[in-house]
Amino acid sequence: MLGAAHIFGAQAGAARFDPAMADAGRADITNAIWLCRNCHKRVDADPQQYPAGLLFEWRREHETRTGQALGKSGSLARERFRAREPEPFAKASYLAQQIILDRPDHWEYKLTVELLRTAAEPILTRWRHLERGLYTRPSEQLSLDEFMPWHSAHFGEMSRFSGALDGLINQVFAEAWGADGVPGSAVDIERACDLFADLCEQLVLWEEKVRFSVVPDEFEDVRALMVGVGGRLLDQLARVPPKMADLFSGEPKTGVHRLSLELDLPDGWVQRHNAAL
Repeated sequence: MLGAAHIFGAQAGAARFDPAMADAGRADITNAIWLCRNCHKRVDADPQQYPAGLLFEWRREHETRTGQALGKSGSLARERFRAREPEPFAKASYLAQQIILDRPDHWEYKLTVELLRTAAEPILTRWRHLERGLYTRPSEQLSLDEFMPWHSAHFGEMSRFSGALDGLINQVFAEAWGADGVPGSAVDIERACDLFADLCEQLVLWEEKVRFSVVPDEFEDVRALMVGVGGRLLDQLARVPPKMADLFSGEPKTGVHRLSLELDLPDGWVQRHNAAL
């Protein structure tokens, strides 16, 4: 008897799963490998002996042997395609590479979810650690004359972050996914996800610079008010991967879906900042 074990997770009562992966990724056929009932239980019971990468390699080797054994031109052409296609994605996760090869329904969005999970989630986790004060960095000591240029530069950076986010979300991702009825570009999707992760990284660095700068006593209240400004935007960005994953878990939800991201400040922040300044 055969059972479809999910590589990052499992089906039919098996216990193993990767908590970092969205349900959309765990349940998708791209994440499945067919095993007999005994092997299915054995693999799910020992993730150290049978890691996800090994299972993906098993599946690929099996599909390659099957295609060669069939000897049909279509199967051989697919194998040549499989050999070339993942080359630009050598650093991507096994699941991302498999999505690119399989091209399941709505693959563009599923690939985006997986690439964001692997690229952006570690950075967003770092932000949560920073917010909790779980690590530190060398301090930068500012003189009285240096504070105002430092202050202006940081708010100029925040304005540029906002503009970059607008273009990334509303243009770059949309172009990478392709117009209605037109296949997207895996390369462009990867580039868009890299830009998203880089924006998260720059925002974490912004927060680190604010938190670990030592300013003259006269300006400490101003610096303290700046703490968390970049983090509010990071919290907005953190909503994107799980929201997309939710839309494509199980049967994708039809219709038009919108996620509004807002760069705002706490109530009364401007007045408190101006008063402190």
